[in-house]
Amino acid sequence: MALFFNKEHEANELFNTIVSTYTRLSEVASAAAASAPAAKTVAWIQWWPARPSWGLPNVSTIEIQWPTYKRALVEAAGAELLDNTKLQAYLDDGRLTDHFSWRPVDNGGAFLPASDGDLLREILADVDVVIDTARYNDDDQDFSDGDVSDVDIDLDAFLQRHSLNASDIATLPFLRNNGLLRSDGLTNSGSWTEWFGIMVVRPDQVMADLLDALWPGAASSSNIATTTVGRNVQLSPPLFLRNVAAGQSAVELTPSDCVLSDCRIQQFAICPLVFLGCDGSAVSASLDNRCAPTCPPINQVDPGTNPDNTDAPTAAPPAARPLPLLALFVLPLVAVLAAAMVTP
Repeated sequence: MALFFNKEHEANELFNTIVSTYTRLSEVASAAAASAPAAKTVAWIQWWPARPSWGLPNVSTIEIQWPTYKRALVEAAGAELLDNTKLQAYLDDGRLTDHFSWRPVDNGGAFLPASDGDLLREILADVDVVIDTARYNDDDQDFSDGDVSDVDIDLDAFLQRHSLNASDIATLPFLRNNGLLRSDGLTNSGSWTEWFGIMVVRPDQVMADLLDALWPGAASSSNIATTTVGRNVQLSPPLFLRNVAAGQSAVELTPSDCVLSDCRIQQFAICPLVFLGCDGSAVSASLDNRCAPTCPPINQVDPGTNPDNTDAPTAAPPAARPLPLLALFVLPLVAVLAAAMVTP
């Protein structure tokens, strides 16, 4: 889209800075992992309400997820993903199942009943960080029927939803060592989060969140720039990923948090890629000259009749006119025909 608004330079600058920050944070994570006594494992999980066509039909389920993008984030953060290779025995004996035949086995996930706390304990026994991406409601937006809004989800709510209990806090590493995260760091009253809104364009911030959970203190001591072309990298989360085990709360955004009063994108004039300069010549837009210039005033009175021009009325400075669209096609055609005529 930046191409059509002459914003390629800004878009590339922002993209390159985000990539640079992401890469630098990943390097910090890799260094921390290399000096750690043992590798750390991350599990992405999601609770689903009972549905006839998702998970295990008509029962609430827990999905252990390992899609490609989550694998990439975890590995870039210096950790290992709990995936099909680590869970093969459970897939083989049917205790974990994925009835979606269209999903590649190494780019999907698998389900277990949400009521089977013993199986979940066994699966998560050696996991260091769990990232919970679920909405604790059945999509009816009625939080009076047992549903829980994001801002009310705490450690107790997590334990109840996953058939775990307080005794698991001392035995499961991810609970004992404050390794339970949720992707609702920024949410709204309907429990729709920014994770699914802007996370995809801010992998640098996701990396900062993961780095804080996996390797505490590594980011703050790494001299990472905290600003990327007007977008802050928050090195002291939560932003996308809040730490539920450590007591971090979700931030509920409201319309008053929107930068613009009507929460719509600010409108800007669209500058053409080719326009007429003040001397009437065709000018191509460039980084230093992106839009048509404001031309100097044109004296509307014959200088010969008013030599000093002191009383000569002037018109408002005419804006340089965009080159007619037809000219963009006619001028090259004329040039081609002219070249053909002089070619022997």
